[in-house]
Amino acid sequence: MSEQGYQSPATPDRRLSTPEPQRAGSCKTPIQILYEHGVVSGDPPLFVMEKAEGEAHQPSFVFSVMIGGVKCTGAESS
Repeated sequence: MSEQGYQSPATPDRRLSTPEPQRAGSCKTPIQILYEHGVVSGDPPLFVMEKAEGEAHQPSFVFSVMIGGVKCTGAESS
């Protein structure tokens, strides 16, 4: 076989320049997208449950996430 014309496969670019917008058919949650970005960038997110309250049949949780030195806190709103 001749080695002419053979090109080695390109190494994929692991940098994430801009987040991809969620498409209508996308099944990824915002948490999955954030985690994947953290893994690719080498700084996985750290999720912490700050507070749990409410009745057993309708609990409410407050979580924080830290990634890349940025900390954000959020709660689900009804």
